[in-house]
Formats: sequence, C-alpha cells, structure tokens
Amino acid sequence: MATQNQKQASNNNTKSDDKCHETWKKLKEEKQQSQKIQQDKANRENKGEFWWDEPIDNMTIEELEAYVKAIDELRNNVDKRAKDIMEANNPNPLGKDFPGLIY
Repeated sequence: MATQNQKQASNNNTKSDDKCHETWKKLKEEKQQSQKIQQDKANRENKGEFWWDEPIDNMTIEELEAYVKAIDELRNNVDKRAKDIMEANNPNPLGKDFPGLIY
C-alpha cells in the first residue's frame, strides 16, 4: 500500500514540476515579448513617431479597447481645438450664430 501511495505522490510531483516548468517558460516568453515591445516603443519615440502609429497586431483586447478610447479622446480634442481656432479667427463680431447682415 505504501508503495502505491509513493508512486501516486511521485506522479503528482512530476505533474506539478511539469506545470511549474511550463508556467515558468510562458512567463519567460511574456517577459521577452514585453522587452521587445518596450524597445520598439523607445525606437519609435527616438524617431519622432507617435503612439497612434504603433502597430495593433500584438495588442490584447484590453489594450485595443484602451487604444480605441484614446483615439476617440484624441479626435474629440482635435475637433474642439479646431472649433476654438475657427471661433478665434472669426471676423464676425456677432459670433458664429449670426452669419452676417445683408443690406
């Protein structure tokens, strides 16, 4: 009976060791991928490229959702800034709601 328990314990240890090794291997791969992404990002920054120029192929769902949100915020900011500039340059003293008087 003790021999069977020892075999089962040994099998459980082997399975745990295999799972631990596989997890360690995945972690190492993820770290390498993260380092590559960080290096690519640094290279793009050095070249004067912007975050919206980054490839999206390797992004996770969470990263893609954050990217879409950031792009929407950027678009809204650009739209607001363009409107502000147009209003500042508007020669009509009555404002944008009054296109001008025709005599």
